[in-house]
Amino acid sequence: MVQIATVVLAFASVVMATPIANPGGIPAGVFLPECGKQCMRNMATITRHQYGCDLGDRPCYCKWDIFAFGVRDCAHQSCPNAAAADASINWAANYYFDHLLSSSDSEDAYGEEEKDLPAIDGGRQAYIFLLGTWITEAMLWGFPLAFGVFQSYYTSDPQFAGSNAIPTIGTMAIGISYIGMPFVNPVALRYVEYQRHMVVGGWALSVSGLVAASFATHVWQLVLFQGVLYGAGWVICYAPFLLMLNGWFVQKRGLAYGILFGASGISGLFIPFVVEALLRRFGFRIALRVYAIATVVISGPSTVFMIKPRVSASPSPPHASAQPTRTTSGKPAARTELVGNVQLYFFALAIFLQGLGFFIPNIFLPSYASSLSLSHALGSTLLALNSLAQVCGQIGFGYISDKVNIYIPTSASTLVSALAIFFLWGPAKDFWRLSAFATFWGFFSGSYSVLYTRICSYLVEDPDAAVTLYGVFSFERGMANILEGPVSAWLLGADENIERYALQKYQGLVVFTGVMMFASAIAGVGYVSSDVKPRWRGSS
Repeated sequence: MVQIATVVLAFASVVMATPIANPGGIPAGVFLPECGKQCMRNMATITRHQYGCDLGDRPCYCKWDIFAFGVRDCAHQSCPNAAAADASINWAANYYFDHLLSSSDSEDAYGEEEKDLPAIDGGRQAYIFLLGTWITEAMLWGFPLAFGVFQSYYTSDPQFAGSNAIPTIGTMAIGISYIGMPFVNPVALRYVEYQRHMVVGGWALSVSGLVAASFATHVWQLVLFQGVLYGAGWVICYAPFLLMLNGWFVQKRGLAYGILFGASGISGLFIPFVVEALLRRFGFRIALRVYAIATVVISGPSTVFMIKPRVSASPSPPHASAQPTRTTSGKPAARTELVGNVQLYFFALAIFLQGLGFFIPNIFLPSYASSLSLSHALGSTLLALNSLAQVCGQIGFGYISDKVNIYIPTSASTLVSALAIFFLWGPAKDFWRLSAFATFWGFFSGSYSVLYTRICSYLVEDPDAAVTLYGVFSFERGMANILEGPVSAWLLGADENIERYALQKYQGLVVFTGVMMFASAIAGVGYVSSDVKPRWRGSS
């Protein structure tokens, strides 16, 4: 989910934004740098829709930390020099708060009410919140990432063996989570007072999906409950607590997201082994129920008691209704900057192709290991190696993407992934070759999604257009993940020959996945043949 979270607040705000001629009541004739005016407009609009502040209601703006930090951060990023940034910050502080707000003492700029609120970017309550989200993510998001263990079990269970829909169970759980984010985010932001209810309700829905799946007698029921219902519950739970996280962490937000995103990678080191042991000893019904109980015991307290917003929100005003995304000039953001950008279409194609092949190895590695007569524990070990490598890859590629042209990490990720498919997975006849593949695959393919935000900032200058574009990328990634299920089922062979490439049975999967990765790498550098000159903004 790492690719979605970093712009969740901005995306939801943009979806609901209404064009406002002069939000915040900026008085005419008062000197304010143009970059400061833009920052004031942006943050006034966000504060208005999230907390119901009326135009010119300075006490209301002062009450919410998102406004003060937002103006400060926006000014430092958007203004052409330090003098313009300081002028914008100080002007906002004097006008809204009647005393100075600077980047060094911004925590003191919220008035008397702010002193009664928990500390931002640290303190006991902020880290309790972060721990709570970490536990919940580890248990709920780590589970579908270990679906390969269930794939191996279901295909060998007489009750479900022979069904071509088994891979769809896992791809639906992942895909629904991606597809749902652009739709759940605006709802969570529009009804701020119900965010905690959404977190708990979504969590309960996912747990209910596991329990309902344990009573399944047909594969379609597993697809519905372990796939669709579980994924829908997770996205309803996930989106609101990401919005809350933005209120708890501002200067340390990147660190907070990094800690949160590592949760599923860490849990991925042991969940496959636990699930594998439960499946082989008790069967899928008991395994699903035990994991549901474990989820309630381990993540229930964190979900219910630890995940809380920093500021208790009042009901949203009725006038803050959702409106089409627009820029400050009143023109649709997507129309002004996205449609005519040729590079956009190359990147969109690259992301979709990468998504079509990304989840296939995670699904079939344990089954592949079983075909080589390797133990079920070794099959789970491959998934654990993949999870660990993915965490390392996300950190590494995230760092690199801030230093070099974005085409370099995107193309490297998919090209090396394709080579790993063809030269490590296909010829693999033992555990060590499979281990090497799982490590390379996790490191390079798992890192691709963290590049989405850099791709967006590379393609467009307008922030509204960038967050709109991020939603498009997330949606198409989800669609690709869902298509992987039926496609992989169709490609899986019936005959097995250990002497043949990819054991013969998996040849279609290996070739398809490798071709998708290679095609994604080519599409990622397709700009070379276009008339559009690449625009590198460095670390922007």
